[in-house]
Amino acid sequence: MQRTRYHAAFSDLNVRLQTMDRQGIDMQVVSPAPIYAYWADQDLSPRIAHASNEHVAEVCASRPERFVGLGPRQRKQQCPGRF
Repeated sequence: MQRTRYHAAFSDLNVRLQTMDRQGIDMQVVSPAPIYAYWADQDLSPRIAHASNEHVAEVCASRPERFVGLGPRQRKQQCPGRF
């Protein structure tokens, strides 16, 4: 995907915002790509979910009037206090 013309729309927020404006989209839900970290052990799995959530939060904080976040779903028992 890095060699296609679509890469910037997924990795560059300015390009994403220009696309949204061109398409008449006021707000967009941002979520991480499904990484399905269920293979990870009980120590690693919540760290992966946390890193994904933090990135989504950073993107949304950069333009809160345009982006709202949706974090990854993880096993409840692996992320105590997050549900």
